[in-house]
Amino acid sequence: MSRAKTWAMALGATAMATTALAGPVAAAEDGIGTRVIGGGPVSVADHPWMVFLSDPHAYPDRPSNHQCGGALVAPTKVVTAAHCVDETRLGDLDVVGGRTDLRTDAGEVRKVVAIDPHEKVPGPPPPEGGQSYPGGDVAVLTLDRPMPYRTLPVATPEQAEELYRPGTPAQVLGWGVSSEEQLGAPPAESATPLLQEAQLPLVSDEACRDAALHGSPWPVAFHPEHYVCAGYEQGGVASSGGDSGGPLVVDGKLVGVTALAIPRGAELRLADVLTGYTRITTFHDHVAPHL
Repeated sequence: MSRAKTWAMALGATAMATTALAGPVAAAEDGIGTRVIGGGPVSVADHPWMVFLSDPHAYPDRPSNHQCGGALVAPTKVVTAAHCVDETRLGDLDVVGGRTDLRTDAGEVRKVVAIDPHEKVPGPPPPEGGQSYPGGDVAVLTLDRPMPYRTLPVATPEQAEELYRPGTPAQVLGWGVSSEEQLGAPPAESATPLLQEAQLPLVSDEACRDAALHGSPWPVAFHPEHYVCAGYEQGGVASSGGDSGGPLVVDGKLVGVTALAIPRGAELRLADVLTGYTRITTFHDHVAPHL
């Protein structure tokens, strides 16, 4: 079973029939929705490093065949989530940059010629009635030729203490779903594919781990060294289904990759979640040699 099909997890390619974001993705057909939860429209002109993965074979009904988000970190390199490319065949995948509206053909398209996912890193023992989530949900894609856009610097381990302080404001971007009604809708009916951006604070490791183990209807164990969480205590802002692989940005640096959802409460409301992001500094030794 791929990362994108497991519960309380992958926010990415799969739109859920009943789950809050990506969780175990009891998936209906994949469908793209409108936005980052609680966000607003933004242009790639302001965030030229924001790109997305496109697979016409896997997602023929989505605008621009959108699959997942990604960050351009070098002219021919994109960082995304490993679960976005777990089942992707090399040759089928493109990366698109410079396109705010997925209904247009603006921007540049590049073929992906190499996919380098990190191996899954075992998580802690699963809680009773729940499961454990592995780390290492990050991948580096190599493009066939350079993109003509400004790149996003990758956070280094030396910057971790400064960048991951609880309460630090962070930025998320993506083209994910934004309402309960859109979760099971066909792609053509759920699509309002404009890039969205939202601001949200980083959450302490303790609060995030506690929410995953005790605040969710499906308890999940994960290692805080592998993930950093973000969201408001009252909810309302989060990354959503379709946002997987997209960047978590602090102080103009890539600090996380959208990876998993942590629902809070039995109702599984889209806006009542924390979002988990692969902690880039932990896996910097994997990312850096590919840049």
